[in-house]
Amino acid sequence: MQTTRYTGHGVNIVAEAGHDQKQSMRATFHLIDLVSQCAALEGLLAGMSDVQKIDWLSAHGRLALVPKHEGPQVFHFTSTVGLETRFFLRNGLFVFLGDHTTFRPDWAALTSPDG
Repeated sequence: MQTTRYTGHGVNIVAEAGHDQKQSMRATFHLIDLVSQCAALEGLLAGMSDVQKIDWLSAHGRLALVPKHEGPQVFHFTSTVGLETRFFLRNGLFVFLGDHTTFRPDWAALTSPDG
């Protein structure tokens, strides 16, 4: 495998040909607050199925199912620093639940980064 080394400003980066940069970012992404980081996370997880996104979240915090009545499955997510939110996925996007409301942060796109 071909290796390229980049050095500058005290930073040493080794890039291997064929290395999936997005896969590496998925492994090192620090999820602190799902609501405020949802746009970045949606971009990072673009191309993954909803099941894969749920699996990824499970590995980066505590995830629980909210008992389902009608509508989509709702999840309760607690980050590693203790911030909590409830959400469901619609068309690959996070939709959050508050008291008597559903919302997406105004800075988050209304369409999936998958297209």
